[in-house]
Amino acid sequence: MTDYNEITDQYKLVKTTYFHLYSEAHTIYKLLGDLKGKSAIDIACGDGYYTRSLKELGAERVVGVDLSRNMIENARKFEELLPLGIEYHVRDIAALEEMDRFDVALAVYFLHYMPAEAELLKACRAIATNLVEEGRLVAALMNPYIPEKCPFVLERFGFSWEFQEPLKDGAKVLTRLEVKDGILDLENYYWSRKTYESILREAGFNKVVWHPLEISQDGMDELGSEYWDQLNKNSPLIFLTAAK
Repeated sequence: MTDYNEITDQYKLVKTTYFHLYSEAHTIYKLLGDLKGKSAIDIACGDGYYTRSLKELGAERVVGVDLSRNMIENARKFEELLPLGIEYHVRDIAALEEMDRFDVALAVYFLHYMPAEAELLKACRAIATNLVEEGRLVAALMNPYIPEKCPFVLERFGFSWEFQEPLKDGAKVLTRLEVKDGILDLENYYWSRKTYESILREAGFNKVVWHPLEISQDGMDELGSEYWDQLNKNSPLIFLTAAK
């Protein structure tokens, strides 16, 4: 499994790409909607990029949790520089206890790190435990409809997948990202749409809805539709929302 304590500085650079700014973040904010007066927890929050966004979207109380101590230390440094009233905690999310009951849980690039169905179920139950009744989960994850060819490459976006074994539930996938100072390799696991839906329902969620990656109008205006063609045809990322 990827050790984020070792790649903290490299991972920051991922959040500065056109892909992130004009598609990933745009879609996440659209799915989260207006959070005014609500409470939110950011699962696997990293250095707090999206955790801070939850505050900016109006959330009254925001908590970020991550297994990486280095990531949480960086998030706390941001909080010291620009106090927003966010709490950050080092936690193993797959074994997360009930910290509180939140209105919204955000999980960006988390669920596809679970290497076995039992761990995926445990993680989803932990998220559900920390949500109020009718609370919402918004998740960004590896697209289950990815092509089976290997490697799968999006050159323009500095992104590729290498399948370590036949594509099936639990198959290991190497995600390779080009960042400013080199290559960042991340170890993920493939799970089908059917498995995600089954696990989420068993964990206490219902109304599971899938959402495609979208490109913002700003991205279209600045870079043109042709720039985004490759991404629109073969998006590596997909989103889901689920409610208790």
